[in-house]
Amino acid sequence: MVYFSDCKRSALALGYEADVLMKENVQVLKTLGISPNNVRYFDFDVRSFDEKRQEILDEMIELKKSFCPSIVVLPSSKDVHQDHSCIFR
Repeated sequence: MVYFSDCKRSALALGYEADVLMKENVQVLKTLGISPNNVRYFDFDVRSFDEKRQEILDEMIELKKSFCPSIVVLPSSKDVHQDHSCIFR
């Protein structure tokens, strides 16, 4: 499981605690039976993925070198969210 952002800025802007999404992610990992050892977190700021596209790509290349996932799930090619679109491309 790979997270490219903790979305703190978005959470705070909506009046939530900064770590609300990370807390949800912990529950998701438990539900899916994914060990925390199999999770990688990056700290890219939300709404800046297009500007950081090359850095994100470099991280993806390094991830590919470090392990071979059995499944890859991405946002939809029709997803209009700018950060999701960047990850898909």
